[in-house]
Amino acid sequence: MPPSRPTTAPEEWLSRAQAAGLLGCHFKTIENYIARGDLPAYKIRGSRFVRVKRADVEAMLVRIPTVAPASTTPPSAADRIGPSA
Repeated sequence: MPPSRPTTAPEEWLSRAQAAGLLGCHFKTIENYIARGDLPAYKIRGSRFVRVKRADVEAMLVRIPTVAPASTTPPSAADRIGPSA
């Protein structure tokens, strides 16, 4: 019996327009990322079709750090009005 090979999901390829839809930007922005070398792209031999890997597009997304919420309780009326004069 031949050894079993691990099964991996096939890579998902996206067009420039699909990548733009995924990032929520214009397809020209994707073309600029490709031209600058920020996003690797591949051309299908013998055609004009350019494709990018979904994983490469998703890797461009960076989480923005956030500040922890100060308090979960709403301010009291005295806090909203401020000190008395």
